[in-house]
Amino acid sequence: RFTFYIAGLRMATIAAFQSAIAGVQQGLFSQLVENYDYTNAAAPGLVTIWIDDGSGATPSGVLTAVTAAVNAVRGAGIKIDVRQANVLNTDVAMTLTTAPGFSHAANVALVTIALTTNINSNPIGTNYAYTLPIGIAYDAPGVSNVTSVTLNAGTTDIAAVNGQVTRARTITVT
Repeated sequence: RFTFYIAGLRMATIAAFQSAIAGVQQGLFSQLVENYDYTNAAAPGLVTIWIDDGSGATPSGVLTAVTAAVNAVRGAGIKIDVRQANVLNTDVAMTLTTAPGFSHAANVALVTIALTTNINSNPIGTNYAYTLPIGIAYDAPGVSNVTSVTLNAGTTDIAAVNGQVTRARTITVT
């Protein structure tokens, strides 16, 4: 009986679900939403689990493996619904001014890679701030000014709700 008690301590908690998900594949992004379904309607006893592997197109096999892993630690009476996160395509455009003595082409390449990496590492259900790309650009050595910045052709944050994740689509740095 004591053995069952100890074994039960690691079951049916959000931490147990997250640990199970982490054991499926390195680098998975997840968001667990309790008592709401995928439409954000109230659903007592349901845990909706949004998954993304960073690509915006998580293979169905990964979703199946996550379902199996979470079911292994799921408590009685708890329902789960594992879903692919909904992608919010993110476009960034900006113009850099490079200080004398620095390579403009190298800065463009560095900033493009940094922006893509940053956008693709944004957690599920998290907004993406309009000012973030500007700060990333200024982190590149020799960038003296950043102008004409747009995020999805606008100048506002990208708002994400449960189950939505930003992923880079077009990054235009000149």
